[in-house]
Amino acid sequence: MATSFNDLPQELCNRIIQFFRYDRRTLLRLCLTSVRFVDEAQSFLYAKLTFNIMTSFKLILARASKLLSTLTVHNPSLAKYVKAFSYDIWLPEDHPGVYEKLRHAIRLMINVTWLEINTTIPHSPQGFFDGWTFQLKHFRCKFGSSDRKTIYKMLSTQLSLQSVYIDKFDHDFPSDCCLNIKRLCVEDWRSIEQILPGRSIVVLEILRLQESQLVELFNRSVPPSIKIQLGNLTHLTLKTNTFYTDLKTLAPYLTLLMILRIIGKDNQRYGVAKYAQNIAGKPEILCKLTNLKIFVWSLDVSLDSHRITEEEADELSDMLWELVELWFKEMPKLEEVYILKLDWEDPDNEDFYSHWIKGVGPTTVEAKTVLGRKSFYTR
Repeated sequence: MATSFNDLPQELCNRIIQFFRYDRRTLLRLCLTSVRFVDEAQSFLYAKLTFNIMTSFKLILARASKLLSTLTVHNPSLAKYVKAFSYDIWLPEDHPGVYEKLRHAIRLMINVTWLEINTTIPHSPQGFFDGWTFQLKHFRCKFGSSDRKTIYKMLSTQLSLQSVYIDKFDHDFPSDCCLNIKRLCVEDWRSIEQILPGRSIVVLEILRLQESQLVELFNRSVPPSIKIQLGNLTHLTLKTNTFYTDLKTLAPYLTLLMILRIIGKDNQRYGVAKYAQNIAGKPEILCKLTNLKIFVWSLDVSLDSHRITEEEADELSDMLWELVELWFKEMPKLEEVYILKLDWEDPDNEDFYSHWIKGVGPTTVEAKTVLGRKSFYTR
């Protein structure tokens, strides 16, 4: 007896879809092939929704608005498939209706665990963070200062939260909130002193450390309230316009640190020769991090208003090779070093890094390999 497609068990149809779960174009075509493919295909199509301003503003705003209408009006059942949602669109104040759609859509995403909202909230709309029933693992909010108390209340209900990004929060963060988080991203040192105590955070990312805060931080001792917490860190990222020698204040407490990233621009204007003195001036500072396995050095070279020559690039490369060899020799646990690649033909190119492995190197790798595809690391 002949067997038709409709005779296949639904489990087998779902298995077919799973082979293409990362291929959006094929998933869309399968949705048009048979109704038996639709539900499973939609579960992958809507699992991760990302909107950012890397494309045309008008285009991305139109796409985002259409999607929000789909999730809230035309087919609200699709919202349950969303597990990761990122809305990174800086809106003018004449788009009040978008916020209501956004709030409504998020409330319907009952299974979302990764949520990032980076936009403007012109007048702190009442209840934007009320009525959320999901349990997040990651939360990033770029307008935290507009509605802090409501966000604190929402965060207090997120018992599964592992990672949080907080911008512009002051000294009012509740001591009993987010006690289980492992990863913290902040934009100023004062937030660290407020949030770090009492929490076993292992990943700390400081994304906009200002020079005035550096002067305040590195000209005084580390507060006793965070010394123990610094000792728990295994990953540290500093996005700052400063030299890594400023680590001398923190290094004695970073006893478990395994991965260190320093990202930013050298705010001093030196030629290659003097820059070599800056980067290699006190290599022993890094040597104090005895458990370090991976070091990412992403400070740009600021030259004396002239295009770097091939000879200067070679000179800097030789200096870096000697420096990395020293680190490998003095730090037995160090396995990899990444340094922003200086391209004498295209000095503004920030897409590649030089990668050293102990006994081997350097090779060239893409920035996304080093920075983990994180757009907020970009300089």
